[in-house]
Amino acid sequence: MSPSSGHYDMGPAMRRLGVESLRRMDEVALVSEHLPGLRDRTSHAVNLAVWGDHGPVVVRWEYGAHALPITVRVGATMPLLNSAMGAAFLAHLPERLTEPVLRAQLETEALDAATRDRVDRIRAEVLREGVSTTVGGVIPGVTSLAAPCSRPASPSRSSSPSSCRRGVSRSRTWPASRRNC
Repeated sequence: MSPSSGHYDMGPAMRRLGVESLRRMDEVALVSEHLPGLRDRTSHAVNLAVWGDHGPVVVRWEYGAHALPITVRVGATMPLLNSAMGAAFLAHLPERLTEPVLRAQLETEALDAATRDRVDRIRAEVLREGVSTTVGGVIPGVTSLAAPCSRPASPSRSSSPSSCRRGVSRSRTWPASRRNC
């Protein structure tokens, strides 16, 4: 039961069952095939999230060569404002899907002007850059990147999800504050 609303909420076993169901979807399987290659090319941890009832849910995690102080468990729901995954979903999903989740995460009935302004800035930056970035958002001291994964526009292009490949390009020049990933 949720302490703030008094409503019943799914427990950890139900979330794991839901994550397993999502993992079996074709889209998740398609992208999952490319995670080890992306991990190997970057040497960093790589994960995959899908949109769930309460926000972005981690459905796959591939550990990288660099140890992290903590890891996010498969099945965890990520915050929209403080995670790279959340920012990517905020930028690419319609507001009618993200706003109720954001209100629930912030435990408020309505978003104030400052929060709406922050969401607008996040959306604009992610859409401009093609990738969302956070520094210490979920794991202290860790820079995280997130990009949407989609099928190629035409069958003649590579079968690798194009947005995933573009989103973590090594040729990208990052500001000094973002280079530690």
